[in-house]
Amino acid sequence: MNLLVKKFGQAAMVLWFVWVLISCEDPGKIGLNINADNGVVSTHYAEVVLPTSIVQFDPRVTFESPSLQVGSYTDPNFGVITSKSYTQLNISSFVTDIDSTAVYDGFELAIGFSDIYGDTPMNNESSSIDLFQLSEDIDTLGQYTRLSELATNPTPLGTWTFDLMLQDTVQNDSTYLVSLDNTVGEDLFEKLKAGSPIFDDNNSFNAYFKGVALVSSNTKNIFYINSLFFKLIINYHEFNSDSTEIPKTFNLNSGRYGFFHLDSDLTGTPIAGLSPDNTDFDPGDGKIYAQLGVLTALKIDFNDFYAITDTLDNMIINKAEISIGDVEAFDDYKPPPAIMEAFFTDISNKWPIKTSDGVNFIEIQEEGAPPGFYGAPIQIIVQRDTASTQTARYSIPMSVFLQNLYAENFSSSDTPLEQEATIYFYPATDVIFPQQLPSYTFANQYIVNKDSIKLKMHFTIPTTSPGNN
Repeated sequence: MNLLVKKFGQAAMVLWFVWVLISCEDPGKIGLNINADNGVVSTHYAEVVLPTSIVQFDPRVTFESPSLQVGSYTDPNFGVITSKSYTQLNISSFVTDIDSTAVYDGFELAIGFSDIYGDTPMNNESSSIDLFQLSEDIDTLGQYTRLSELATNPTPLGTWTFDLMLQDTVQNDSTYLVSLDNTVGEDLFEKLKAGSPIFDDNNSFNAYFKGVALVSSNTKNIFYINSLFFKLIINYHEFNSDSTEIPKTFNLNSGRYGFFHLDSDLTGTPIAGLSPDNTDFDPGDGKIYAQLGVLTALKIDFNDFYAITDTLDNMIINKAEISIGDVEAFDDYKPPPAIMEAFFTDISNKWPIKTSDGVNFIEIQEEGAPPGFYGAPIQIIVQRDTASTQTARYSIPMSVFLQNLYAENFSSSDTPLEQEATIYFYPATDVIFPQQLPSYTFANQYIVNKDSIKLKMHFTIPTTSPGNN
């Protein structure tokens, strides 16, 4: 799509910059069916390294997240990342009448993996996860973030100790039973048997029991627990008419209201000076480090685009992209994010980037979308280097977006968005409800050389227009 659009009404910037960047290129390479030497148009190509920095957004809401994740791992670039989870419990089966002769048999936790993240485990490497009862309520109207924590009872209800196997790490088809504190279990059973009102509904139960926390001292992995099979089980039995024991259970499942804590100690890393307040940070080693779990993102300054356009009265943007090359992948276990997203916004925004009314926020759209339509952010798929499994690149199509930007289609009388000229680039997420994804640790980290982040633009200048030479 080629659009002839007007120049911004700003003062022209220094011309020497354009002379350095712009060179003539064969118009056949960019699909022009016109003679570039006939005095009507001149074709140009610009390629410029874009100024970049690292930013960190905080706080990020994790309340009502479906993720149960616990543990920690150490990364030389992102520090010690630690997670723990908090959740209320839901009554999964309502018992209206338990026989007065029923007998308590035990209290158990049913638990199993859905996945793990971190170092590759050694065979028979022992790990453990503690289950604690909360000593303070989970506020169902709260705004819990990745940095929030709650107080627990000093002694765990129980501990799951397990041995990881190198070839059988994610045993997601298995559920394990862990014995829990019988004092707590028997108290719940006696109240259940007596018809206590704490079992009338979930709110009543959680007002009494408050909830549980998953905590682990493991330092090599974050474990993801399958919330569909996570439950606390009260075991008991009744008797039939011939005194035969009939086993019974009462289950308490993971509840709707909960959140996960996800902290990162950056001490000793290249980004140790990063501040969680959207402040620009440059590690000084020529690289960008980003990982969505702790909400670090690549920020791209777009003012160099204006250094080109502000010297021209009119131009046609034929093709444009942001190319992010030399993306480092660690190994097949921790590759770079498969899908990324890009958002254009003003630099004052905190997380979430999108304001409640959408002001000062633009989702970079697919190239085939109509101009001005922004239904969803573009998803940029990583292109792995076939010659090496350790490098990859991302390409962000910018043709339609820059056409709209150059035409002042995003301008407002209060805050002209294009004056800020900032793009945030990070793994796919939901900027309105970031807690909806199960976990952000799986949005793998990426490292990229700053000098490989470039704007590449083919454009045409109508030479018959005054002021264009």
